[in-house]
Amino acid sequence: MADHDKPEGTSPSGKDPAFAFARNAARLHFEDLPAAVVDMTKKALLDTIGVIIPASTTSPETASLVALMLDVGGKEEATLLGFGRKVPAWHAG
Repeated sequence: MADHDKPEGTSPSGKDPAFAFARNAARLHFEDLPAAVVDMTKKALLDTIGVIIPASTTSPETASLVALMLDVGGKEEATLLGFGRKVPAWHAG
């Protein structure tokens, strides 16, 4: 198959790059990760949580935005961290 005949988003081997990424991620074991990567990831998660908690509890702007999203409604797919409510996934992005 010529490159111009392959579906958009596929690599030269014909596989979707997301497939290759997912396959590698599925085969990865925690023990394979360098200690520095584990440490950095833990810090990033703690930083994210540290930003979410104050924003969800002290910011009137955030409360107004959440109220608007809840008023719009829709399928409950994605959790609004710090609020315990769900909104459509496209609202959570």
